[in-house]
Amino acid sequence: MKKGYLLVVCLLVSLTVYGQSPLQIKLVSGDYPPFTGEFLPDGGLVTRLVQVTFAQAFDGAQIKVSFEPWARGLANTENQKYQATFPYFRNEQRAAAFYFSDPVIFIENVFYHNQAAEAKSYDKKTICLPLGYAKGSLDKLIQTHDMTLIRPASMLQCFKMLAKARVDFLACSKRVGQFFTGHYPQFQGLKFSPSGSAMALVPLYAIFPKKSGLAIVTRFNLALQQLKRSGSYQEILDSYRVVLK
Repeated sequence: MKKGYLLVVCLLVSLTVYGQSPLQIKLVSGDYPPFTGEFLPDGGLVTRLVQVTFAQAFDGAQIKVSFEPWARGLANTENQKYQATFPYFRNEQRAAAFYFSDPVIFIENVFYHNQAAEAKSYDKKTICLPLGYAKGSLDKLIQTHDMTLIRPASMLQCFKMLAKARVDFLACSKRVGQFFTGHYPQFQGLKFSPSGSAMALVPLYAIFPKKSGLAIVTRFNLALQQLKRSGSYQEILDSYRVVLK
């Protein structure tokens, strides 16, 4: 009982720092379809998962999601304009400034290429990954095969470059590729191949500023666990599932 009481007190103190009532939650994300996006239904799959989790964690809360360029949203969250931002890969730099939630979703990373291209050879090829997207294990691949990394402003630009053969490969998650090849006819001839061993699942997280986010991330994680146990989490995933052709 004492531990629970202290957690609630900590939560109220955290929210007071923001100058908000405990029933107001401000979040920010960026453009990462189909996971997040201002003009996607419900703001995208991950936006829906995060909103439902916060609603579970803070019953009756007013939850507002804004969309900003990734770098701005990250800085504004660290400066406590927002309680959290999402979705992010984990790295040491972010871990120094933010608390990471339990994984909100796992993704499968793949490489897209033109149907006629040789997918097994990476030597001296070009690979596209938008600015703001984590390179992760790509660095090692690029160094090993002397590849050139191209970084436009958006994933849509990467797909356009690949379709016009201006790059050889495009790195993204399988769901992202399904979104673009399913919504843009000019990309339907593109194919994907596994990246890494057995297309290992990679977690994406909601992140919370270390200056005041401990109590909130604790409540968020408990609510996320409850959603998974109840089956509601899987229902949301299934409602957004894209079937491979």
